[in-house]
Amino acid sequence: MDFQSEGVEEEEQLETLKSIGCDLIQGYIWGKPLPPEAAGELVLSAEGSLKPI
Repeated sequence: MDFQSEGVEEEEQLETLKSIGCDLIQGYIWGKPLPPEAAGELVLSAEGSLKPI
């Protein structure tokens, strides 16, 4: 079973969640919401450079 945490905003939260085995993390720690066009550009520009946490 995978576990997901939403609303992660601070490094301390991220470290705690990683230490307890949280599999998926979502929140402002990665960035603020973007319009669809900007999100698409971001994904395409990062292709091949993304790494799991």
